[in-house]
Amino acid sequence: MIGLLEQRMASLHADPLWHFLNDRLKVRSRLGAILLAWAVAIVLTFVVPALTGFLLPRPGTVSALEDWPTFLIDFLTVPLVYAYYVSIQPDMIRRLIQGLTSLSWQADSQSRHQAIFSNMASRLAWRGWFPLAFVVAIVGTTSWVIDVLGHPMPTYYSSPRIMLVLHVVRVVVPLYMIIIVLVRHLVVTAALFVYFRVHSPRIHALHPDHCGGLAFLGDFSLRGAYLIAVIALNLSFLVLHNAYILHQPNPLGDVSVTLAGIAYLILAPLAFFLPLAPAHEGMSKARVEAETLIADEANRLYVSIQSDLRQSKIDAAAIARLDDLNRLSKLTSDFPVWPFDIRTMGRFVTAVILPLVPALVVKLVEMIITRLGG
Repeated sequence: MIGLLEQRMASLHADPLWHFLNDRLKVRSRLGAILLAWAVAIVLTFVVPALTGFLLPRPGTVSALEDWPTFLIDFLTVPLVYAYYVSIQPDMIRRLIQGLTSLSWQADSQSRHQAIFSNMASRLAWRGWFPLAFVVAIVGTTSWVIDVLGHPMPTYYSSPRIMLVLHVVRVVVPLYMIIIVLVRHLVVTAALFVYFRVHSPRIHALHPDHCGGLAFLGDFSLRGAYLIAVIALNLSFLVLHNAYILHQPNPLGDVSVTLAGIAYLILAPLAFFLPLAPAHEGMSKARVEAETLIADEANRLYVSIQSDLRQSKIDAAAIARLDDLNRLSKLTSDFPVWPFDIRTMGRFVTAVILPLVPALVVKLVEMIITRLGG
């Protein structure tokens, strides 16, 4: 099964950009992806502006060194997108499927599980995703181009006009990566629903990972939520860019920003909980079955003890057995029903809150300025 997995995961090469980075440029690790993103940022943020005279601040222009929000985007969030696209998510998908194959199942159902993973890999390799993602990325860049062209001052990313083309490519590439990564996440999530519908794995209730032996599922979902958080952090930096570089009077009041904020508050929990939903159902079912089994045995013993009492007999062994079942019932009620522990949940909450901080800072500064001005 693992050999099949490695063979089918090679279908990621159907993505032309991933194939180019992985096979041509040999960018295969998260560090390599981050270094590549930094190299692109250095060229477009320092080298080219220095050649065109837009590196250092000048009156009546927007120079590269003045645009600190874009600097944060280029050197912080975009490298994370590169790393997630090139290495982190493919590795997580491999570990996820390897974890699923390690769960016990009936021998006669192995072919069905093999078919599920093969179908998932085929969907990941569907060639229609890639032109569609490119078109969506181009459309998503349009509003940024309109803002740049409408800026009253010359900027380092639009003067000369060839710079605008270079920066459009700089924006389109990470947007394309984000779309493909989201597609992968959705395809894998759909495969998880199919997997848990045809297969009820044996839950290791006392597993040291405190997740029933399914911690790899929680890890996969957490990293999906991390990606949504990175996207939201990127949007927060764009709000700072609009406020302090483009000098928009109310950047948080923009309809697109409001819609993006609402979408984030919906998508972040979905990215985390949706892949876990089928496992949650299976874990809940396993706990109920264990509790029912214990309750049935306890009830049988209790009826037997009552019958003995009517005959003035006491079965000490049965009473001790009933006491053991009572303790076992309390232990069973603590079995996990979600494949994550409290630490994973804490990381998720932190990841959701963190991207909101820059936007909240902007709002706080606006309120202070308004109050002082009043």
